[in-house]
Parts: sequence; structure tokens; C-alpha cells
Amino acid sequence: MEGILPQFQQFFEAMDHELPAVTKSMLFFIDWFRLPLFLSVLICGIMIVLWIRRKPAAEQVDFMMKIPLVHKYVRQLISYYFTAQLAPMLQGGLSLQQALYTMKEESMLAFFRMEAGNFIEKLEAGDSFTEVLHSSPYFISQIAAVWSFGESRGAAAQELDSFSAYLFQQMYDHTNKAIRLVQPLVFCLIGAIVIVLFVSMMMPVFSIIDSFA
Repeated sequence: MEGILPQFQQFFEAMDHELPAVTKSMLFFIDWFRLPLFLSVLICGIMIVLWIRRKPAAEQVDFMMKIPLVHKYVRQLISYYFTAQLAPMLQGGLSLQQALYTMKEESMLAFFRMEAGNFIEKLEAGDSFTEVLHSSPYFISQIAAVWSFGESRGAAAQELDSFSAYLFQQMYDHTNKAIRLVQPLVFCLIGAIVIVLFVSMMMPVFSIIDSFA
């Protein structure tokens, strides 16, 4: 687009011939879509990502949960990671508060260290863990019900572990479904772009051949 098509344009102008419609459309596209514009958009995107990453973990999650079509997946992912970290510690014999303290000190993700600290404060204030989970905006609503049910049966760790496996399977199925939906569209788009580029470059060649025939 930056090299070949402009050469065709200059050649046809010199011969006083009109370019094919497809090629003219591509040249019109080139006029407003230039490499500097693309690089500017890319740099702005990188700066926005870096700016978000400098924010505290809670603000990063809040930002992602405001994005349409993403917030449900983010809430589900957070719920999965939380249950996947908490269940093994409870199954290993730690109490709930010991497990939360361990998560606060040793979790690899800053968000869960922060959230575990908030949970500990609320538990020490007298709230039940079911109420704490229910009041958190970052977890899906079912997680509080799962904990309450497991606690009533004396098998909270097992219920959390099963729920974690269920969440993982749900995310896996949703991701596969999204890929199956998007992949053909992406392939069709790429194929259409390649065809248009090929036609826009070959049509002037055919036009030149016809003019000399």
C-alpha cells in the first residue's frame, strides 16, 4: 500500500488513464490510514496499558469490570482463582483465618493479598464469611451460597474445591465457544483483505496489458 499502489497511480496519471475502482478505493484508504497514524494509535494503546498497570490492584480490577462483555468473565475468573487457592489450604487442615492470613502474605497476585486482608478485617469485626463473600462485588453470587452450604455440612473445603473445578470447566467451555464463533470471522476478514489487496494490484496490470493490446 505504501510502495506499489502509489507507483501505479503515478504511472496511470502519466498515461492519462483512469485506475480501476478497486485500486482507487485502496488508494483512498491509504490517504487516511498511514503508518505514522498506526504507530500513534499503537503507542497510545501501550501508554494506556502501562498507566492502568501502575494503578492499585483493586482499581485495575474495577476498570476491567466496567468493560462490557468482559466483566462477567473477570468476576468468574476471580472467583475461580480465589476458590482454587483457598480450598487446598482448608483441606490441608488450616482454619479459615489461617488460610486467609497465608493468602494475604504469600499469594502471587496483589489483588488477592489485598482482598484477603479485607476479609480478615471483616471477620474480626464479627461478620460471617458468607456475608463477607456476598457483599464483595468481585465474586459471583453463587460462591457465598456454596460456602454456606458446605459450612452447614461441615465440608466447606470439599464444596469449594468442587465449585472451583466447576468454574474452571465453565470458563473453558465459554472460551471455546467464543473461539469457535470468532475464529471463522477472523479468517474471513483476513481472506477478504488479502483478496482485495491482490485484486487492487492486479487490476492495474491487466488494464495496462489491455491498453497495449
